[in-house]
Amino acid sequence: MPSANKKGFAFTRFFMIKKITLQSFASSKKAGIQIKPFSNLKRTELFQLLQLRQEVFVVEQNCPYLDADRYDPSCIHAMLWIDDKLIGCARIVPPGIKGVVPSIGRVVVNKKFRGFGLGEKLMKKCINHTLLTFNPTSIVISAQAHLLSFYSNLNFIAEGKGYLEDGIPHVRMRLRTKK
Repeated sequence: MPSANKKGFAFTRFFMIKKITLQSFASSKKAGIQIKPFSNLKRTELFQLLQLRQEVFVVEQNCPYLDADRYDPSCIHAMLWIDDKLIGCARIVPPGIKGVVPSIGRVVVNKKFRGFGLGEKLMKKCINHTLLTFNPTSIVISAQAHLLSFYSNLNFIAEGKGYLEDGIPHVRMRLRTKK
């Protein structure tokens, strides 16, 4: 019986935290998503963006690789904020930089803020910005395999076989924007 209480407490605590986090996002005067080209990023924004990506992609996922690469300066960066804290980010790679069509990558949400739909908000904002800016026939991503259903819910479709990228299983996915 005590373990059921602990589970019930943990379940209740999770949803209380979720409610508080969503309320914080909704009520914060400075909450929202900003999208900027690399050249318009403030030094503090760039620092927080690179720090968050390293915390997740390098440390949390135990994957030593060069996160800040040669593409960042050519990209458009989306930043998800609550007050002055960066809690998520992504980058939009314009067409002609890595491929013929634009791509969205380096999508990350701070571990404490996952499971609240914020990653979906961030991706939808990136997709809309990409559509308005480039009017592409499609958008591609290199999705971590465990996130296939997340991206499928955003209408991305897997293409081809999976592959390893920096030792992590990935799948190429495409969002068709025009028939």
